[in-house]
Amino acid sequence: MVFNRFQLQIIIYLIGICLSFTTALYLILVIGNFPAVFGGILSSIVGIILFKYLYLFIAKTNRKLQRFIDSIKYSDFVLKFSSDDKLDKNFKGLNDSFNSILEAFRKERTSKEENLQYLKTILQQVNTGLMVVHSDGSIVLLNDRARKIINLRRIKHIDELKSVDERLYKILSS
Repeated sequence: MVFNRFQLQIIIYLIGICLSFTTALYLILVIGNFPAVFGGILSSIVGIILFKYLYLFIAKTNRKLQRFIDSIKYSDFVLKFSSDDKLDKNFKGLNDSFNSILEAFRKERTSKEENLQYLKTILQQVNTGLMVVHSDGSIVLLNDRARKIINLRRIKHIDELKSVDERLYKILSS
């Protein structure tokens, strides 16, 4: 429905622009007297104004789409799309769709954060030293028991284990 309105509005603008410039050409070139030339100039001005509104209409749509894509790209799901002016009323369905998609992302992110916190809490309660390491050697998670075993409060990469225990470093790096 929104897309059909968008198409219809573009078509109306384009028809208006074509008619105004065609009328201007007809009045100026075919009729050619002073009142016709004046009417042609006015018709051209109307065409220019319609072109400006068409450009602003499309530019606003592009900005809205760009904001939506950027919010997903940068995981910024606090953005809200609202109908706050005449142009946005045409895009109420689009705004609603954007908002529902962002809400779904917010819920998914919250769920993942809750699961991660739950996992971290469980790992801290385990009486065995646990360390989660990425393939690049960066340490993602280290529970309290593991900190006591290696005797380091802060550790970000397994390379830091060389100074504590060379064998443990070799095992983890391989």
